[in-house]
Amino acid sequence: MMKILLLLFPVCAYASWIVVGGQVTTADIAANAVTQAKRAALGQQVSSSCGTFTTTSGSLTNVTNLSVTITTTGRPVQLALQAASGTTGLFGGVQSAGSEQTVIAFTTALLRAGSAIATYRFDMELGQGYGREFDISPAAMNYIDVVGAGTYTYTIQVACDSSVTAHFNNLVLVAYEL
Repeated sequence: MMKILLLLFPVCAYASWIVVGGQVTTADIAANAVTQAKRAALGQQVSSSCGTFTTTSGSLTNVTNLSVTITTTGRPVQLALQAASGTTGLFGGVQSAGSEQTVIAFTTALLRAGSAIATYRFDMELGQGYGREFDISPAAMNYIDVVGAGTYTYTIQVACDSSVTAHFNNLVLVAYEL
């Protein structure tokens, strides 16, 4: 009886190295066996800087260079505006001098493949004796897009209310697969 067990042990040990059907499933992987180095690479893309971009258009208009294309493995994609490397980035609105409006407002849109997936409205009510301009931290535009595996192009657009000029200075659009 003892001889039989000794003969079977090496056969079983050898058989555990065989992959059935050429695939390893999740159930085949031991807990904590996959290290960060062995995970699939995650995609990230950073657009070129928009430089100094201004518009008075009342229709949604692409902000120069704020567009990225990313290929994903199926995880969500985080999209954010941030300052271009080595600069101070900001965006905001300026009301035309001489205008009697009491609100400065503009709208930005985040598009995936040409269709808006998020819209942000920024406005400021002016009080007596206050300036006619406001700036916003780029961190105000942050979005997580839950998409399947594929290639996606994201773009930032802006539209202004009457007598308002929107400005985007030294910003980049970042897309990062989570």
